[in-house]
Amino acid sequence: MKTKRNLIVIVMVILVLLSAFLIPLGLIREEPKVIIKEEPEMQHRRYKDISITSAKIPANTHLWLEINSNGGFYFVATGDLTHLWYSADKMDTEAKIDVDPGDAWGGDDDHRPVNIVSAWHDPTNKLIYFIDNAGGNTIYAWKLDYSSSESTPTVTEMGTIAGLNAVTGSDIYKTGSNIAIIYNDADEIGNNWWVDPNWVNKHTVAIPFASIIGFVVVPSTGSFDYILRDIPVSNEVEPLALNKANGVIGGLPDISGTSFPAADLMSLSYDDSDFLTFVLTLDADGKEYLYVYSTVSDPGSFTQGAEFNVALMLDRNNRAIAPNEFEKAFGVSGTSDEIVYELKARRGGIIQLQDVGDIATATLGAITDNFLMTTGGQMLEWTEVSNEIDEIEYDYGIIGIPQVGFFIAHPDFQANW
Repeated sequence: MKTKRNLIVIVMVILVLLSAFLIPLGLIREEPKVIIKEEPEMQHRRYKDISITSAKIPANTHLWLEINSNGGFYFVATGDLTHLWYSADKMDTEAKIDVDPGDAWGGDDDHRPVNIVSAWHDPTNKLIYFIDNAGGNTIYAWKLDYSSSESTPTVTEMGTIAGLNAVTGSDIYKTGSNIAIIYNDADEIGNNWWVDPNWVNKHTVAIPFASIIGFVVVPSTGSFDYILRDIPVSNEVEPLALNKANGVIGGLPDISGTSFPAADLMSLSYDDSDFLTFVLTLDADGKEYLYVYSTVSDPGSFTQGAEFNVALMLDRNNRAIAPNEFEKAFGVSGTSDEIVYELKARRGGIIQLQDVGDIATATLGAITDNFLMTTGGQMLEWTEVSNEIDEIEYDYGIIGIPQVGFFIAHPDFQANW
């Protein structure tokens, strides 16, 4: 038995030795192992001058609606606010849209009865809902459908809310499947939902004195939508909660000693989980400050941040997908503040994204996800520029973890950096 075991051991050793020589010679075949080498993909974006100067300037940043990332826009321009314009080429050329196909408003088939004041863009369905009002007793609603054609969209009237007194603010928004209009009329705030073919009042709140409302933000989760109202008599701004299920209006703790800033700055952004971000004027010094308001804390709390004279994107105008996960803002203090910011409520509210002072030829005027316009019509595009980078230098730390450092652009591209 011992001899047999020794023989088995000897045979196994011989086989091992043979395999050591035969495998390199290719006499024993193994399936080849495929090694896939993945090239690291770095992306870095910056605003760049695209050598376009628009002949039309948006009336405000809220009514400059980007309908695709290739440079398609609908917008209300300065001057006559009853007209709607369209551009397919990054604002290089513009054409007036027929927003009165039935010639209902004085026989002029390309204007609305009064100023266009608000819009809600539903990019998934390629619909935009608008309202018109000039402070009178009627709010006009209408819908633009560009699913078949951007240059010749279909315009449909959606009735009116009439019999009001003196409207001091109104907004249209979509909550769930419902289209809603909220308005401030003298001493009351009303919330109406569209039940084709009429606007049905869901809730009206009587208030002791006149106020002005801003723009609604519609979170994708939770039970409420939110809006701000300014109460000039008592020097306070109050957030309102709008019940998604029934349209009921509820008040939240107010922010005393504040008022609404200029129209371009009167915006409301949301981080889609808790924080509302907005700019208010502090009455004590007349300066603009950034405020962050928690909607989760009970009964609601706010934090006053640093002084920021900035115009914010409306939450509704941000697609919230890469590379535009967050709303942006821009400085409006003149040529000394040509800075684009990104809103990050959990990191202090706002961070600098890019100082465009070296390439901007005028004060910044309007912003969308992918484009920026100066008050002189100069167009800047949020552009992927990683192929222009020669070198990345970090003072310390690991790339991928935010640290102090800088990019070095290739000499051919440095003029635009």
